[in-house]
Amino acid sequence: MTLSPTTLKRAARQAAKHAATVTAAAALGLALSGCGQADDGGEPPTYRIVRPADAAPVDPHAGHNHGPGEHVDAPPADPHAGHNHGPGEHVDAAPAAPMTPPMQATADLPPPAGSRADFTWTLPEGWQEQPGSAMRMATLAIAGTELDGSVVTLRGDAGGLHLNINRWRHELGLPPVSETAAAASVALVPDAAMPDIVWLAIVAEETQTLAAIIPAGDSTLFVKLRGERAAAAAQESAFLAFVASVHPAAQ
Repeated sequence: MTLSPTTLKRAARQAAKHAATVTAAAALGLALSGCGQADDGGEPPTYRIVRPADAAPVDPHAGHNHGPGEHVDAPPADPHAGHNHGPGEHVDAAPAAPMTPPMQATADLPPPAGSRADFTWTLPEGWQEQPGSAMRMATLAIAGTELDGSVVTLRGDAGGLHLNINRWRHELGLPPVSETAAAASVALVPDAAMPDIVWLAIVAEETQTLAAIIPAGDSTLFVKLRGERAAAAAQESAFLAFVASVHPAAQ
């Protein structure tokens, strides 16, 4: 069979195209078979991809749809989120509210001064003197009552009038008063054996304290009678008589 020149040209072009395809496939196969091997048969070469310094950080969760219940680490909380701070503004945590200093405790008072032998007094009818203890020079008891009486002597003025009045108010659960109010609440003890003795009554809802302050040179005597309100009020005249009788013992 005789082929025309046109047919021969078409067959030649198809053969050339097929040969090119076979050659490319063979070359690709050789390239893949040699990938990962060094030319000298040693360790395969390694490659490192360098990310530009100004590239955006990679989001490890980008492109991943987390399923229900799948754990996803949340970014750290911003302590200033929701606050509009000015440029360069430094924000400190709110300071804690200052604590109110407690009332001066008995342990903070100056040490006792003098002894029972340094002073003398006259007990009203129904009053009994008992030995002192700790800070007390003497303990006073009144028959038929549960009132607690005491005589204490301390060096100096033991904090002064204002501090001591507020301490006694604190013992009855009452709020402190100003220095002016404290000074206005006392009165001189009449007919006292020693000068400048002042006294006051501190009255709470159910209790009452009768107190007197007796300056004695470089020390101060404090006389107190505290207990049920009506019982203490009934002893006011006897209390003042006792305080007025206090004086230094004869040397």
